[in-house]
Amino acid sequence: MSFQLSPDVDDNKIFLVNLSEVNERLDPNFIKKSRLLKSILANSQFSFQEFGNYIKNIQYGISQISNTEQKGIPMIRMNNLQGDEWNFLDLKNIELTSEEINLYRLNKGDLLFNRTNSKELVGKCGVFREEGDWVFASYLIRVQVDETRLLPDFVSTFLRLSVGRLQIDGLSRQIIGMTNINAEEIRSLQIPSVPLSLQKQTVFRMDAAYDAKKQKEAEAQRLLDSIDDYLLSKLGINLQEPEENTIQNRVFFCNLRSVVGRRFDPLYHSGNIYKFIESSSYSFEYISRLTVYMKTGFASGKQDQSNDEQDVIQIRSTNISDEREFIFTRNVYIRKSELLNRKNDVLQIGEVLFNNTNSQELVGKSIFFDLDDSYFCSNHTTRIGVQQDRVDPQYLTHILNLYQRKQVFFKICTNWNNQSGVNVNVLGQVKVPIPPLEKQIEIVDRITTIRNQAKQLRQAAAAELERAKQEVEAMILGES
Repeated sequence: MSFQLSPDVDDNKIFLVNLSEVNERLDPNFIKKSRLLKSILANSQFSFQEFGNYIKNIQYGISQISNTEQKGIPMIRMNNLQGDEWNFLDLKNIELTSEEINLYRLNKGDLLFNRTNSKELVGKCGVFREEGDWVFASYLIRVQVDETRLLPDFVSTFLRLSVGRLQIDGLSRQIIGMTNINAEEIRSLQIPSVPLSLQKQTVFRMDAAYDAKKQKEAEAQRLLDSIDDYLLSKLGINLQEPEENTIQNRVFFCNLRSVVGRRFDPLYHSGNIYKFIESSSYSFEYISRLTVYMKTGFASGKQDQSNDEQDVIQIRSTNISDEREFIFTRNVYIRKSELLNRKNDVLQIGEVLFNNTNSQELVGKSIFFDLDDSYFCSNHTTRIGVQQDRVDPQYLTHILNLYQRKQVFFKICTNWNNQSGVNVNVLGQVKVPIPPLEKQIEIVDRITTIRNQAKQLRQAAAAELERAKQEVEAMILGES
């Protein structure tokens, strides 16, 4: 019996498998990744063993509710492992009995695995090295290994390599929109039997690469942080010193007539939202008088969306990075047929995209749209078309981002159903400094240069880290 695929079917997504190969899991992703792993390990200069052979203890974290009042002891959660390092800026505590603390207390050298997250983040692990009493939350799995044979830092290093991620991607499962990996699947990971001396060498090489990456990223961030100072200086703006955070300075009075029939929230009336730029050398203009149009994208539903990556991306706030660049790693797709039905919703080159709904701190995050392909945007984005004989769209983008970072939008947000936002009418009444057009273009060119320098540093840092990973992988698997 034979069959022929439709010409519309991508044959790269089709493969045949013998029945004898599916005795473990009837899962195409698992089978495909297992085949690839088997071919890679066959050429390795070292043998591989199941991770479980090195494990002394494996344990799920605690599921009790934490607090933000610093009551009890700190509890590590899945968001504390960001990228390839720990981040304890957003830390919560938990109150436990002495017995519970003893049961979940972390020890130096413990490996913590992220067992539930997005496909890209599940399975990430880090080695705990902090002082004092800490415990860990239920979305994490603690693994303690026999350090006379296997260094925890080597495990963390190995699982960051492509051959390590290949295994995690194959083992993890999609459940109700989240990706999961359990303790038994972690036990089944294949770990190379590498001498301790070589384990230490690979860890040292990767630590050096991560340190170099951090240095370049810090330099890039310093460049980006300089943009606001540059912009303020070119606009002739001298920032006032912030008031001391005292009760007297936080208390203010407001006339009743200023709130009757208008907004009745303290933050909005707490002071002049433009106080930080009152000394500008240039006149101010309402955004509504500088635009041709301001309109939001559309709220897509299942009837519009698709799983086909060949369809049209609908840009959301998550597609805009902190550096104000487009990122397309987690996308929502709209069927291509909607290009005909929604011609007016297709983004136009030269528009400013303003994130109108988000957490209060992030409302106002903006980006200049300059992509060649067809894109839509969600209703959480306001599309701004400007009068280009009066204002450069990239200049306006930089001003909006300055305002977002200086909390102008934070103060004028309205809140509804746990969402903060700035609608078209409120945005239109925001005033911005407008220097001559040639001065705007000068500012844009300089900021573009700064951003390009920062981007080159980040790219160089990423390239150096990738080279280090390839070197370490070659040390373990062999040059082939």
